[in-house]
Amino acid sequence: MEKRRVVITGLGTVNPLGNTAADSWAAAKAGRCGIGPITQFDTTDLKCKLAGEVKNFDPETVVDKKEARKMARFTLLALADVQIGRDNEVVMLEKEVLPLLVPYVQQLDKPVYGISLGDLVWDNMPFHSVYKEQIRKIGVPVFQVIGNHDHDKAIGMDTEADHSFRAAFGPTYYSYNIGDCHFVVLDDVLYTGSSNYTAEITEAQMAWLEPVSYTHLTLPTT
Repeated sequence: MEKRRVVITGLGTVNPLGNTAADSWAAAKAGRCGIGPITQFDTTDLKCKLAGEVKNFDPETVVDKKEARKMARFTLLALADVQIGRDNEVVMLEKEVLPLLVPYVQQLDKPVYGISLGDLVWDNMPFHSVYKEQIRKIGVPVFQVIGNHDHDKAIGMDTEADHSFRAAFGPTYYSYNIGDCHFVVLDDVLYTGSSNYTAEITEAQMAWLEPVSYTHLTLPTT
């Protein structure tokens, strides 16, 4: 891959330690922790009571009022390694996981969007449609990321081994907007068959990223 020069023209950050680079660095050097009690929603019925919340951030300090009004809050629900590969795992997802997950999602601040971070199934390609049917029950849009176990083990060509994922969910790399927040989903699994793969971003994806206006989907936040 061709090496490219990068010029850093400034630093900025908004995170649980501080809302500027200087404040964040000072807090890190002082050993302060950004984790604390959750204040943005009711945790009464949740086991987890702690999170890394951004504190005292006023968007109008960095953008004008007109732009700030577009930056509505939304909730991003992340799933990881659902990995259904056998019938009993589908039953567990349907009867044990979803009955806990659906009420949790319903009490979150709206709007809610989800993203499932790879390995939707475990080497069982027909289960992509089963997974799709079950995950719809969450009741919010859920974007899908391909994982190594979402590839067909019998096919040694990367661009063909992902056929089942593409048939169920569409492209393996894409982008979308939620309000003014832009998400880019990439496929970093270069598959060579029989569970063999390397973690790489292909040249085709890099070429797709080049244009400023590559195709993406814009979703509402209100």
